[in-house]
Amino acid sequence: MVSMNIIEGLSLNEHEFKVIETRSAMEEAKQRGLHYIAHAQRTVHEVKNKLRSLGFPEPIIEKVVELFHGYKYLNDNDYVRSFVHDALLRGKDGPRAIRSKLLRKGISPSLIDAEAPRLSHDSTFVNNAITLAIKKYGLLRKRHGQDRHILKGKIIQYLVARGFDFELARETANNLIQENNSV
Repeated sequence: MVSMNIIEGLSLNEHEFKVIETRSAMEEAKQRGLHYIAHAQRTVHEVKNKLRSLGFPEPIIEKVVELFHGYKYLNDNDYVRSFVHDALLRGKDGPRAIRSKLLRKGISPSLIDAEAPRLSHDSTFVNNAITLAIKKYGLLRKRHGQDRHILKGKIIQYLVARGFDFELARETANNLIQENNSV
């Protein structure tokens, strides 16, 4: 109120009241948005949804997002690069699962496609598929014994469900079954 030169007993017309109300809502939305992005990197879509859920009007949300862009607090390109990098390190998801997660976070397909070469040609995915297949193979052998067809099918199904390409899943399962049967 001090920054707006408001003192007790001052009468305000409707326009002045609306200006003060808008400034106040803008400041609160900015603070809520900052609190939300302080804990983790967020997408523009996530910030907009959060502010909507808190009841802020669309023009205020757009101004806050624009302000955050200006301060470089929000950048979907950086978010995608970081998300893909972290997903590669975690090693639990294939390219399709990563793409799906990014789409759910409101990232545009064109931004995801810009990272597509990393999603389709990264050798880390092959290594991740092998690692996951080996773990799954150990669990499946306890349940299903040595039946190669069941083991192969279940491993392929598991890898495809984790977002890996069918061809990579099939090749990984074949190699794993062959290696373990030749021992």
